Amino acid sequence: MSARGHALVVCPCCGRAEFGYDGGRCAGCGEWLPPAVQALTAEDFDSSLVEAGRPTVVHFWAPWCGPCSVLGPVFADAASYRRDVGFAACNVDEAEAIAVREDIANLPTLVYYTDGREIGRISGTMRLEALLDWLDRQAAIAGRAA
Repeated sequence: MSARGHALVVCPCCGRAEFGYDGGRCAGCGEWLPPAVQALTAEDFDSSLVEAGRPTVVHFWAPWCGPCSVLGPVFADAASYRRDVGFAACNVDEAEAIAVREDIANLPTLVYYTDGREIGRISGTMRLEALLDWLDRQAAIAGRAA
């Protein structure tokens, strides 16, 4: 949720934000919007991860990053398959301090958090099956760490 308590869905293809919208097509590029990808800002990054009540995977991306636009639709698809995990996106151009603090050196990077604590990360593009497998491995690691 955004600071105002409403979902802010970010199009994984063009980066357009749709406030309070859950699903459907992006008004900017026409691609399908993910059902549950939350946009994180520098202001709500920490509180959103801690208050999520479930593990959350964050897609660190930038609008100028070609591989980010490749991974975006895959990430959105994964959100449809894994309702037990929160999905969020963080535009590193808009949240530079968070990207620096989280040591995001490559784009795209996915980071899996539980209770605001990093469990694992992976960089680069991947197919849906590989992403779902990675999520399963992170969930198993988180379960052992609990």
